[in-house]
Amino acid sequence: MLRQMSPVLLTTLAAILVIIIFAVFFRDDGKIGRGEIGLEVGVPLQHNLASPQLPVVLRIVNNSDSDVKLKAPNSCKIFRYIITWPNGTFKQASGDDPACVSRGMSEDVLAAQSAKEEIQVITLDRERFEAGTYAIQIRYWGYEKAAQFKLVNDY
Repeated sequence: MLRQMSPVLLTTLAAILVIIIFAVFFRDDGKIGRGEIGLEVGVPLQHNLASPQLPVVLRIVNNSDSDVKLKAPNSCKIFRYIITWPNGTFKQASGDDPACVSRGMSEDVLAAQSAKEEIQVITLDRERFEAGTYAIQIRYWGYEKAAQFKLVNDY
C-alpha cells in the first residue's frame, strides 16, 4: 500500500506524524518548569450546588535559583478571583473590603526551589449559580491561573 502512494503524500503523512509526536511530547501539562515561577490551582472537578463553599488550593512554585519577593497593594489583593460561564459571562468576583484601603503593602518572600501553598474557600452566591460548567480566573500574589469546575445538583 505504501509503495502505491505518491512521494508527496508519503512526505505529508510523515510530517503530520512528526508534528503529532512533537505536540504530545512537549504539551503543556500545567506544571511549573525548571527556572520558572508560577501558580498552580486546584478546584474540585465537580462540586455540589447545595454546598456554597467552594475550596480552592493555591500553590506558588518557585523553581528558580533565587528568592522572589511577593507583593500585593494590600492584604485584600493577595487573593482575587472572577467566576464566569465558559463563554465569559460574569457570575461572581471577589469584592473589595473598604477596610483594605487603609492597610499598607503586603509582602512575603518565597525562597528558591520552594513552594507556598494555601487553601481559600469561596462562598458562592446561590442565587447566581445553577448546575453547569464554570471558569474561574484566579490571581494570587500577582500570579494568574485559570481553571474550570462543574456545579452539579447531586453527586
